[in-house]
Amino acid sequence: MADRNRQRPNDEQRYTMEAHEAYRREVEEKEEKEARERREATKEAARAAWIKDGGSTSSFESAWQTLDAEQRKERLREASTAARQAQRSISTI
Repeated sequence: MADRNRQRPNDEQRYTMEAHEAYRREVEEKEEKEARERREATKEAARAAWIKDGGSTSSFESAWQTLDAEQRKERLREASTAARQAQRSISTI
């Protein structure tokens, strides 16, 4: 009986695929913007440390790609280690 009394949502209330896709685009754009801002902040902090340590802006720019690649590898290693530890904790349950 309860199913018969339940009203169907009208078009304004229905969550459509288009609404979902628009929401996902907004979320992805926000995440990309935040990631870009974090990368820029990281680069600026590294540049400041480089210059404080006696390096020049031009030498930093030439070294940045290598430094960035090393940081990316380290983040991947950390993520891989965390994933293995999570898997171990799941398999011991």
